[in-house]
Amino acid sequence: MVGNKAKIIALQANLDNPEEIKTLYAEAAEYLGSVDILVNNTGGPPPSIFENLEDEDWQKAFNSTMMSCIRLSKLALPSMKEKKWGRIINISSVSVKSPVAGLFLSNSLRMGVLGWAKALSDEVAPFGITVNTVCPGYTRTERVESILESQSKSSGLNKEEIEKNIASNIPMKRVGEAGDLAGLITFLASQKADYMTGLAVQVDGGSARTFT
Repeated sequence: MVGNKAKIIALQANLDNPEEIKTLYAEAAEYLGSVDILVNNTGGPPPSIFENLEDEDWQKAFNSTMMSCIRLSKLALPSMKEKKWGRIINISSVSVKSPVAGLFLSNSLRMGVLGWAKALSDEVAPFGITVNTVCPGYTRTERVESILESQSKSSGLNKEEIEKNIASNIPMKRVGEAGDLAGLITFLASQKADYMTGLAVQVDGGSARTFT
């Protein structure tokens, strides 16, 4: 922060590309001074069923979904360890709590991110660094719009009908908005969450049918 104003920089990078990730981090760190809070968030794999997936689909989804988190976190950790404080927050999916039909790649690979995040949280906790994962349910984003479009083509229903059907199975009777995630992410990034790490918390209007 500079006075009461935040320093903001917009950078573009392909998170599938390790060299672009290094450049992105270097430019951000140079501008900001250090990266104390890292939010790993990239678009999930495309809708899929197992029989239609080829090896290259798995490799591409693994590189994007999991390796982007690993590469960025590895770059950020040395500075966080030096300061004895840091936050790594992964944006995942409620599919780690309850698999979502038609999202085979996401159902599979996001569990890998969750396992990695839990293991990492143990390793870096002595340095005052927390690692947590936020698991959105159906939230109105470009990705969900593409999923609705895909389901519309396969079912013959329009997107509004599909969204209404989805909302009917959510206890809060609506699809989430991006702002619904903001409170939890802000809290996990704050000093108030110093003693919370290794968590995977869904923000899904109550749709996941699980206690954990």
